[in-house]
Amino acid sequence: MKSILYGTVLLALLLAGATFAAAAPGSATPSPAASTPTWPYALYGDAVTGWGLTPTTITSPGPTLIVTTGEQLDLHLYSHDGVTHNWFLDLNNDSVHQSTESISAPFSATTGPIWFNLTVSQGPGTYTYRCSIHPGTMWGELVVLPAPTYTLWGSAGTVHGWGLTAASITQPGPTLNVQQGQTVTIDLFSADGVAHNFYVDFARTNSTSGNTVSATFNGTHPVRFTFVPSQAGNFTYACGIHGASVMSGTLDVASSAAPAPPSSPPDYTVYAAAIVVIVIVAIVVAVVIRRRPKTPPAQPPVNPPSPPQG
Repeated sequence: MKSILYGTVLLALLLAGATFAAAAPGSATPSPAASTPTWPYALYGDAVTGWGLTPTTITSPGPTLIVTTGEQLDLHLYSHDGVTHNWFLDLNNDSVHQSTESISAPFSATTGPIWFNLTVSQGPGTYTYRCSIHPGTMWGELVVLPAPTYTLWGSAGTVHGWGLTAASITQPGPTLNVQQGQTVTIDLFSADGVAHNFYVDFARTNSTSGNTVSATFNGTHPVRFTFVPSQAGNFTYACGIHGASVMSGTLDVASSAAPAPPSSPPDYTVYAAAIVVIVIVAIVVAVVIRRRPKTPPAQPPVNPPSPPQG
């Protein structure tokens, strides 16, 4: 009797556990980590004249540096005047370095630079950079852009085409999925150090003719390309310098009039688990009742003997 009861209860627990496990949301497979794009700049510092991208273009304020939030700023820092300088991100713009603000090591070499790498965690906006030793003259602006819709790496080398990372370049490149009428931003990097550009063949001319083309980008600095697709459909994107046979891919523009995908159906697995438990419990109760010893029916009283007849 007890073995039947315990076995039935165990079966109920196993069924309920399996059902609840099926109802639990599955863990998503993490996507491969993309290589962090780098925005490199060479900066020449001078205590009197400021900062410059070359020794002959030093000004105060210095050049505006551009980077995307979450990406890496790669600075090659030279001292133009042979005086000791540093570089720091003056987040509160008070001309004084705070312990929470990123700062480079001091540098004074006029030829060999020091390298300073900074992953920019600040949100989109305009920030000030300075030399903490000469903050009045050596300063400039750092513009942090919002994250792009896509980051694309292009190459015309032996491994040619496009990739979402420098290590995943294929020909054709990845399909880019966007929405009609929405702004699309693509950060463009050269994986092979060669000059490239980027266009989407909305005019279907199989060339740059009739299409908007990005600025040229190479191994020294990326380019951000922004556009708003007005047509729905599949279009080829390519490099206008090396042609679609070497560097191309597909841009899939979903129609803005397309109906929204249906919502997921209700998850009834939890209810099913409850029903399974109820049914099993009912079976257990029935078995217990059936196995209970039966009480014999009451016997009618024995009639007393009739008195003798006189």
